Amino acid sequence: MNANHPHNLARRHALTIYQANAIYSFIPKNACSTMRYSLAIDNGFIEGPSQINWIHQNNDAFVANNREAMLASFSFIILRCPYRRIYSAYMDKLVDMDIQSWELHRISQYLVHPHELSFVDFVSMLRKPGILNANVHWRPQSAFQLFKEYDVYYSVEDFGACVRDLKERIGFVVHDARPLTAHSISELEKIDDGAGYANMTAFEILRMKKEGRIPSEKAVYSDEMIAAVSEIYRQDIELYKSRIDPGKLLFEYYK
Repeated sequence: MNANHPHNLARRHALTIYQANAIYSFIPKNACSTMRYSLAIDNGFIEGPSQINWIHQNNDAFVANNREAMLASFSFIILRCPYRRIYSAYMDKLVDMDIQSWELHRISQYLVHPHELSFVDFVSMLRKPGILNANVHWRPQSAFQLFKEYDVYYSVEDFGACVRDLKERIGFVVHDARPLTAHSISELEKIDDGAGYANMTAFEILRMKKEGRIPSEKAVYSDEMIAAVSEIYRQDIELYKSRIDPGKLLFEYYK
């Protein structure tokens, strides 16, 4: 099992909620900061907002062992529309030019400088060997599934229902971590004025972010980009369609 890398990736992202004897499989870019923050509070390790950084320094604190995973009373996972998730990864990790941006620059053999990287460039890079699975923020969501079947599949697109249902089912209270983190884009004005944002550089979009604006999800998707992301994340789209209302996808699925 130590050599079973796909299993170990999924297991490292399966967290135990102690009082409920539940397993939550977290997927980066799928409300995971809010959920890990809430889980740390529920498990009694932190008390509130002043300790938000604890979750980033203790990623392995609640990783389930095999016994906890097999004997869990309840399991759940939160999926996200693949078109929105890859947009979020680009706008957060690459536009802000944090460590993931420079690591992508290295593993892509310095193809495009991080300052010049557009959404089109990023999606094109994902087709190259070794890049799609190189970072958890854009690795396919299907890779994070520990169980063949979960008790419940929630979605970021209907997160309110997830919050209500977890409270009713297992008494788990979700605390919104977005105001406490530096990478939320939910408060920015979304722009869609036909200005060709798919080819805009990361540096140009970063200047927009500093002004409180950001291209909307649809503003970075041409028909070609929709088709490309549909192909790259075909398995994730199929997973989403099989577990969540397909109408919540940003675009119709390209076969």
